[in-house]
Amino acid sequence: SNVVSITTTIAPPAAPVASVATAISSSSFTANWSAVSAASSYLLDISGDNFATFLTGYNGKSVASNSEPVAGLAPNAAYKYRVRAVNAGGTSGNSNVIDIVTLLSSPIAAAASSVSVTTFSANW
Repeated sequence: SNVVSITTTIAPPAAPVASVATAISSSSFTANWSAVSAASSYLLDISGDNFATFLTGYNGKSVASNSEPVAGLAPNAAYKYRVRAVNAGGTSGNSNVIDIVTLLSSPIAAAASSVSVTTFSANW
């Protein structure tokens, strides 16, 4: 008989499920998402304005694991993240979006003033 060749294709992976951020501080957090068994890597987006613009380096940042520490952020600022899974078959759709707010900066204590025997003024 004649020979028939077929090529199987690899399907793109399912979209990961983003989960709550951890290790939130005034300047950083860790983005987390579910592992997708068919994924070889992930693409992470982080934005401060609903993905109209992206934090430098975080417009589809390639990540090998299912979490990524993010640093250099502003204190008391709102951010969003989402992620996509990637394999040889392509890229999934976006995950759900996670909203986070970084913490306030800690005040810095200064020397006390107006010190007397029974009182003083605390400064920061």
